[in-house]
Amino acid sequence: MDAKEMKTVPDIMIDCPMLKKPIPDSFCCDITMVVDHNAVRDFVPEITDWELAEKMCPDCPVSWLTLKYPD
Repeated sequence: MDAKEMKTVPDIMIDCPMLKKPIPDSFCCDITMVVDHNAVRDFVPEITDWELAEKMCPDCPVSWLTLKYPD
């Protein structure tokens, strides 16, 4: 497959309670990676209040941290 044949799947938009606006699910994933200490804060420079993110994201019903996959 060459570059011309590659297809992309658009991001799913989710309503972020912390940012109070719709965001791409990939952006949510990036934020939660930082909150879960799997990436450094500089990975997501758009977020300035990491204390709020660390408080809200772990309990967020749409956060990547709270998704449960079947065993």
